[in-house]
Amino acid sequence: MDNRITGALLMFVFLLMTITYAVIEDEKGSFGLFISWPSFLIVAGGGGGIIFMRKHTYQEHELGLRLKNELILAGWLGFLIGLVLIFEGMQEWWVKSFFHSGPGIAAAAITPFYGYLCGTIVEAFFTKDVKSIVLSRSEEEE
Repeated sequence: MDNRITGALLMFVFLLMTITYAVIEDEKGSFGLFISWPSFLIVAGGGGGIIFMRKHTYQEHELGLRLKNELILAGWLGFLIGLVLIFEGMQEWWVKSFFHSGPGIAAAAITPFYGYLCGTIVEAFFTKDVKSIVLSRSEEEE
């Protein structure tokens, strides 16, 4: 089995084990807290849009690394969007609202989580082996 597939499976197993332990131990959360289609869409769509805009600035073998960076950036942009939406609701009684903003901040934190998770997986599967590229170019020069 390819080391990328083994590594991805290992990562998912340990993430699921950690989340399961936290949910069972704490008894307050659930797996549903880690699933958010809007968060995934902003990371995938935003990261894809950014990489498309910057496509002319990178070489072909750098696709995975660049896409990872753009997915992480899109995750943080999603987090900032979430914070804007949370803090917009704090108007008159901002002190009271501030103490009840925990669930909103937790929901906003899912986008950087998706950005880092998806970015790591994409980097592993979409970055070409630089050694083979260098070897093939040196053979072409001969």
